[in-house]
Amino acid sequence: MAFVPSIDRVRDPAVQGWILDQIEDARETGREERAAELEALLDPGTVRGILEGPDDNRAHVAMRALDRSLLAPHVGVLLEALRSGTPAGRSFAAAWAAAGLAPERAVEIAEEILSSAAGMQDVTRRFAALGVLDAAGPASEEAVRRLVARLPRPEPGAPPDAFAWNRALTLAARFRLDETASLLAEFLRFDLESPDGEDEPGDDEDEIPFDDDDAVDEAVQEVEDCLEWTGAEVLGRRTVATFLRVAGTETSFADLAPLYEPDAPLREIDRLASLPFADAAERLTGALLLLDASDPGRPPIVFASRLAACVGDRRTLPDPTVDALACFVLACVLDGWARPRAACRDLTVARLTDLLAADVEDLPGEDDIVAALEARAAGEVADALVDAIPCADDAGLFRLVRVAEAVRDPRLVPVLVDSLDEFHDDDTLRDRVARALCRFGPAAEADLLERWDELDYRQRIWGWGVLEAIGGPRTIDHLLDTFKDMRAELIDIESWTEGALAFVDPRFLDLVEGEVRRCQPEIDNPFTTFCALLGVERPGLAEARARLAGIEASFPPLGEELRGPLDRPAATIVSRCEACGDENRCDFGQVFVGSRSGLRLDPAVPCPSCGRAGRLVPAPMMRDMLWREVIRIRCDVDAGRPYAGPLRFVEDPPEPPFVRRVKIGHNDPCPCGSGRKYKKCCLLKTN
Repeated sequence: MAFVPSIDRVRDPAVQGWILDQIEDARETGREERAAELEALLDPGTVRGILEGPDDNRAHVAMRALDRSLLAPHVGVLLEALRSGTPAGRSFAAAWAAAGLAPERAVEIAEEILSSAAGMQDVTRRFAALGVLDAAGPASEEAVRRLVARLPRPEPGAPPDAFAWNRALTLAARFRLDETASLLAEFLRFDLESPDGEDEPGDDEDEIPFDDDDAVDEAVQEVEDCLEWTGAEVLGRRTVATFLRVAGTETSFADLAPLYEPDAPLREIDRLASLPFADAAERLTGALLLLDASDPGRPPIVFASRLAACVGDRRTLPDPTVDALACFVLACVLDGWARPRAACRDLTVARLTDLLAADVEDLPGEDDIVAALEARAAGEVADALVDAIPCADDAGLFRLVRVAEAVRDPRLVPVLVDSLDEFHDDDTLRDRVARALCRFGPAAEADLLERWDELDYRQRIWGWGVLEAIGGPRTIDHLLDTFKDMRAELIDIESWTEGALAFVDPRFLDLVEGEVRRCQPEIDNPFTTFCALLGVERPGLAEARARLAGIEASFPPLGEELRGPLDRPAATIVSRCEACGDENRCDFGQVFVGSRSGLRLDPAVPCPSCGRAGRLVPAPMMRDMLWREVIRIRCDVDAGRPYAGPLRFVEDPPEPPFVRRVKIGHNDPCPCGSGRKYKKCCLLKTN
């Protein structure tokens, strides 16, 4: 039975934060009953207090995770957060929630923000307003028309505002505005290869490899992003990314033949896709010939034809634009030849699995392939998935996981856990795999715990979420057994406490209480939360709460832990003690940077864990932050301008001031306190 706090404790901010975190985790893992059970504890006054409270992270989670019925009475608070442009997390979540609850009023505010110069300059407000237009549906159409009509045209020879054009084109395509093709054609005519619209002196595209020319790469990326975002609406889910991904891999369109009509020109498309960049004009010419031979009644073909007519003289376009346009037209042709429903019933399980595993961003007929596999024998499908999942790239793996979740054969658990490793560097994919593993229940829990010592860092991070969702007794025993090993590093203790707080076992409180002396948020926060959830008072609770309140007051926004100048104790830096190995937050007076000292902290700070004033070194992530700040300082110095950042570093430890020394006799007691004579102790070291 999952823990539920008593209703009289919900007023405690720590309990509210715990409830919101648990609701968010439950929704991400599909446990709607658990989310509804916890939401029943929140009355309207509590919800309003969270939304209007000073904790931006808590308000953000509430706007994103709570059911809309709980947010509906407070739509005015959401609209005000959108209008005022409060910190990014709260503003973006408010935009999403307000667009669903009051779309007309949210769109009015969004248009007001995007129409003002101040609103366009404020990145947070601008992105939140665009999020409203994306999420508000039909209510946004007229506002989008007005925004597109006011789209700023650049001066002759100047590059356009790529961000404004890309977003305007995406919105225009989403609402199927007639101006979409002409706007896209106008954008493609801009020469983005260099700021002044001309090639840099000495540049020779025949001699410089295309992939090594940063200017051309940036231009192509702008054009491809624009075409891809527009194509996502014109072509549905089969975007231009489909063509680009296949063209850059070993997968060919001929390999995907079962997904297209029998007479589709797949081999000709493959030939055009394999042409080098220097033959961009030939690629576009071939794409337009295929376009003319296609069914003119299909929407993708209609749009591509209209776009080709609006572009006009293609010889005036820069080469990167020609190549990207060719890819887009070929994607439209390919989409036009796709079957309305893929004929997959006669294909073998192995062939169906190969199609799903293809390294293609958006696979035509994906739903039909999945349906065909679900209709086959579960054991046969599981055998094919066990072989396919370890070899699949991210795009294919995402689809294979979908089938694995439906089959739910225990043999799939090990290969799914393996796919959480660092090789697949996509958190969206890892989240999808983790949610699938939650469906396997005890089988996933057993595999994770048995192989825990063999898992890499990322597998453990995502594995914790799976174990929390499953919530078996073995997980609680594992948490109790691993605390001693996890307490050494802050990142590990954070993961451990997240798992422990999902179960709220009194034994966890006893373990955490033993670490309160370290005076760090990663310990104080779970300690105070455990006490609030269990309704107990413990020694040191008041001090822990006071420390947390002080941290919130001193460092409101996340990422501003480095405050300065560092010539006074005003910087809180996460450091590791070389004596005991623990990582803690400490206040430092100075950071020494130089050829002799490297990067080191003021050694006069005692370690909160062991009490020794030994050598402290920055934790890995904090070291990166410090070195980035050092680079900024050096860049400013080299450029002859004053450094305007938040810190001030000292170049090497300064020499101590001259102090007249008292003469010490050879037979006097040594001043170091060793109890030996000076001549037998420090005099020897000095000499």
